Amino acid sequence: MNKDIETLSEKIKKARGDSDAKDPQGPQTADGGEDNTRQGLQAGVELVVAIAVGTIIGYWLDVWLGTKPLFMIVMFFLGVGTGFYNVYRISEGMGTALGSFNRKTVLKNGLHPDEKDGKDK
Repeated sequence: MNKDIETLSEKIKKARGDSDAKDPQGPQTADGGEDNTRQGLQAGVELVVAIAVGTIIGYWLDVWLGTKPLFMIVMFFLGVGTGFYNVYRISEGMGTALGSFNRKTVLKNGLHPDEKDGKDK
């Protein structure tokens, strides 16, 4: 019985908008999306993968052309640049395939992309 009262109390707090209520779906972002840890993890993975792929391509070019370590160094730095660009892109929310939108534009205009031009979802 005590568990039922706690569950009811949590539902009431959630309905009132209190921040103490436990959210069974986990933390939400301002647009109702997933937690920001997903974006942080994605940024880290993209940085590491871009550097690794660039270095491996450079290594194989050096083996193929016999120019050790010229291409490996050049491709390493290109991978670092690409990785940082990807992290920047993720942090700004532009150009992502997951449907993210630029929050600066939403805050400036006050409209969600679905509300733009009278389109309501």
